[in-house]
Amino acid sequence: MSKVRVEDARERVKRGLRRPQSDWKVLLKDQHEGDITWSEFERNQRVITNNATNKGSAVAGAVPLANCTWRGFCAVVAAVPSCT
Repeated sequence: MSKVRVEDARERVKRGLRRPQSDWKVLLKDQHEGDITWSEFERNQRVITNNATNKGSAVAGAVPLANCTWRGFCAVVAAVPSCT
């Protein structure tokens, strides 16, 4: 889907806008064998969306903690040996 607007007397086109799945006219599930199930696909989409909006597990501390122990400067993990 694309959206066209006029800005500074020029036409601006924004492409790649996503529609909600409820607005899709056609959805053909299980038409071809996939590498993952439909429920796994939907779960992956939720994870990607949460990561993009900072609602995922990275905010809860999993990734920053790993980053701190790797670099060895985080006071919280001072007892863990550094890899640097």
